[in-house]
Amino acid sequence: MTKTCSEVYVLIPSHSLEDFPQDLGEEAAGSLLEAFAIAWHPALLATAGRIPQWYRADAPPEPAPGQLLILPQPSEDWFPYDWHERLEQAGAGLLKTVARREENLQQLQAWLESDADDSAKASAFFQQEAKSCIDDFLAFGTTVLQLELLSRQMRHFSSLDEIILQQRTVGAARSLAAGEFSPCRQQLATAFENLLETRERFYPGEISLFDLCLAPSELDMPRLKAALHGFTWPINEPLGNRPAVNFLAGSLETSPLLKLVDEPLPLVATQELSAPLDNAPTTTLKELLAQGAVDVLGGEAVELCTPLISPQMWIRNFQHGHQLAKTQLGIVPRVFARRLFGLVPQLPGLLSQTGYAGALHLLLDEGNYPDEEFSSFRWEGASGEAVTAFSRIPLPAQSAGTFLRLATRLGEALDSDGNPALGFARWPEVATPWFHDLQRAATFAPVLGKFVTCKEFLERVEYPDHVRQYHAGEYLSSSLVYAVAAREKNAISRVANAWKLQGEQAAWQFCEVQRSLLSRSENVPQPVEGLKGGDQRWEDELLTHFRMMGASDNRSTTDQAASADKEWSTATELQQTAQQFAHRLGSKVQTDEAAASPVGTLLINPLPWARPVPEEIADGTSSTIPPCGYLWLDRDSTNAQSSARKGKPVVKFTEGVLSNDLFEVVFHPQTGGIARIRRHEQRENRLSLQLARRFPRERAIRLGPDPDDEVIKTAYSEMRAGELSIIAQTSHSLTVRSLGDLIDQAKGERICYYKLDVTIRAGSLKVEIDLQFLELAAFDGDPWNNYIGARFAFGNEMSAISRSVLGSVHVAGSERFEAPEFVEICDGSLRATILPHGRPYFRKTGPRMLDGLMVVSGESSRRFRWTIAIDDPHPARLAQDARVPLVRLDHMTRPSTGETSFFVQCPARQVSILSWEAGMTDWPIEAPADPSNSEDIDTATKATVRKKSCRVRLMETEGQAKTFSMVWYAPLVGARKLALGGAHAAWLKTTGNETRVALSAYEFADIEFVFE
Repeated sequence: MTKTCSEVYVLIPSHSLEDFPQDLGEEAAGSLLEAFAIAWHPALLATAGRIPQWYRADAPPEPAPGQLLILPQPSEDWFPYDWHERLEQAGAGLLKTVARREENLQQLQAWLESDADDSAKASAFFQQEAKSCIDDFLAFGTTVLQLELLSRQMRHFSSLDEIILQQRTVGAARSLAAGEFSPCRQQLATAFENLLETRERFYPGEISLFDLCLAPSELDMPRLKAALHGFTWPINEPLGNRPAVNFLAGSLETSPLLKLVDEPLPLVATQELSAPLDNAPTTTLKELLAQGAVDVLGGEAVELCTPLISPQMWIRNFQHGHQLAKTQLGIVPRVFARRLFGLVPQLPGLLSQTGYAGALHLLLDEGNYPDEEFSSFRWEGASGEAVTAFSRIPLPAQSAGTFLRLATRLGEALDSDGNPALGFARWPEVATPWFHDLQRAATFAPVLGKFVTCKEFLERVEYPDHVRQYHAGEYLSSSLVYAVAAREKNAISRVANAWKLQGEQAAWQFCEVQRSLLSRSENVPQPVEGLKGGDQRWEDELLTHFRMMGASDNRSTTDQAASADKEWSTATELQQTAQQFAHRLGSKVQTDEAAASPVGTLLINPLPWARPVPEEIADGTSSTIPPCGYLWLDRDSTNAQSSARKGKPVVKFTEGVLSNDLFEVVFHPQTGGIARIRRHEQRENRLSLQLARRFPRERAIRLGPDPDDEVIKTAYSEMRAGELSIIAQTSHSLTVRSLGDLIDQAKGERICYYKLDVTIRAGSLKVEIDLQFLELAAFDGDPWNNYIGARFAFGNEMSAISRSVLGSVHVAGSERFEAPEFVEICDGSLRATILPHGRPYFRKTGPRMLDGLMVVSGESSRRFRWTIAIDDPHPARLAQDARVPLVRLDHMTRPSTGETSFFVQCPARQVSILSWEAGMTDWPIEAPADPSNSEDIDTATKATVRKKSCRVRLMETEGQAKTFSMVWYAPLVGARKLALGGAHAAWLKTTGNETRVALSAYEFADIEFVFE
């Protein structure tokens, strides 16, 4: 009996498309999607002469000869049990779809070829030459289903023009049967245009789709070709477009895209239906980038955990990444995106200053961030500067469930956004056919959307739909969890070591730049944008500490011994550079005791505020070192003054109270920790400190031996005091040691011994804590719930808690946060600042409790430093003071420039100097008459002269606009404010040695000072 297909029906597992299922497993979802795609196969359209219809699976149409029922897996439970026999008796067919398209095509081909009379005709549809056209028909079926679901999602009745669709699709199928490929495609294009008209009845605007392709470290040419698979398809003009691809490059320093950028790629010409790829014209990734058909998102050289690094390292990372991209790719990324965590409140400001068109406010990594979903919004940074951003969570292109819920997700964007867009995240290869169906459909008409680059979309949006400003407390990285899960060693101390190294780098850079400025002009190095050669070893050393753990692209050892240059030492480099700097001052190393020249100690202060002379070498006459300056102390005078100061104690320790002339530290008699810190004239306790082991869960602890004694629940160990003793004392400082144990109350066992050294100094409001754990065994577990920490307590639960983010002050906000530089607790005018010396992880455990994590799984360090400062309103300055060391050179002769001097003064306490750079610059001979009111200038168009210059990078740290003067040791020709992203410059008002500088809140700025 002849099986000529007369009707095609898809049996759905619902009463209508209004209650079409969306939450199915991958196999069931794929089978259901395939049913609608296969139903539009050209062989079925050509033989039936009509388009397919859908029916409820529990009430299928009466069987008829030539009828084909397509039954997806979710519908099998709905299908009547006796229908199989009725279909066979009536000569109808039943096709049970699965999630794999090739299997469904094989089933369909077998059913069509089972009739000997029609087998040759059916086989024509399964020839290799027809495969591309068949894929277009299947994409059409997927598009029809999604359009029907979307219309209902948008509360609109189905308005498909079935007569037109039937004429065009059946005509196209019959043209394909005759081997007429071009007419087939033209008629199918008309059908797609009809679908576009249908969609425009309920949403006439443009819909944008993003293909977000991840570029893994193992990317090679075959995988790159797979990522650009859509570029080998012909385009139907004028409505169709080639589907654009957005590569998430990750770390540009290691991205394989840079290696493959010039490799030839096959490209089928427009309107060419079928051509062997071996004979097709070729292009390169660099050419596609230049054309805007492909884009690279990102821009950072290495994807580091941004909240853990310094602002200078953050900016340099961008500049190095841009340099790599410009050199290798031929473009500089205009849209920021990250695979790993790196979102911070200052990011919009930096992106705005460095020329970005927009950003993706989303992550494909673990971590907390604001999960509001917008197609476009104005993302305002802490500084008030903003970029246009996209924040809709991308859909996984590899999942069948994605396309079952596609209409819902797309409908949400259409309902809430004026510029709707949706993204798909994928690896280069996509096995699911429905994503390729969307790409194919877009080559005919943007029915469900147009695949564009993120840059094209974000540049087109003039008025974002929403405005948002997110604070620091809404972001939290997963760096600690990653490091512990990956069994990395020293997840906390490696960050602390890196911050110490950054302080040494800042001191080295100051000495290096001042040495250059004091050199003859011809020896001054040229300024280089991005990383300089002299800084590279420092940067390499820092990267061994800061690379994101758990990321294959960035995985690296954190062992300092693995440095690329094992002979290089940061301490030696700093000393050598400082000695070269001192030589420029006319001071030399002199070890000969009999020499006539006086010998002393040269102290160099890299920070822009005065700092006290260390107590052990103070001479009693010079108490401070000038800002960004030096001080030379005569050795004989220092020794004489030190002897004279003995016997005049200012700091005292009496009955558990350690005090100086300003405040007191009271030790707890039972725990041995700090019970309270308070000023003499005030009663308020600023801060208390205990040490404790936090266990993964609460334990019930009975407070006595009797069954009736009170039972408490706590997750913490008990701290028990031992001995208090004075271990060091001078006339101006005193150190008290508290010894004791940490006890596991539940087991009655000792966890470890502790050694707590507390130092205070005369005239200082700082408490210096040196802490050590002895005989502490290693342990495993979730680092946020299983750790040894310093438990800080404060008096008022309404106190505001602020913390550092990239060197500036922000509200802590969340329960868990990262603050490598400082945490400030403010109760009105009463302040207490905790300096963790680079250990970044904190957790609020109650309304008045804060834990600073010290030991977690994999941590080998057992010695830690803390500093507590009282009533200092500038915590960022405190943190820099603790991190950046004074540079000390012994056995130095008296400088010819005098015993003391400064190089630059920056009196603004909320402004930090991030970096220095010396060089020569082309300075215009004619300066504007009124620099304060002049327009931006372009020095390339004016007559210039070569001048010695110093570029200083400034940052405002407290969120308040500030105008101030910077004063140099030498006369200035002028100064200008440079954009971080280019040569754009603006004049600053300069008089003599002084320049007026204005910074907005949290602003980064490069100021170039040019000397006579």
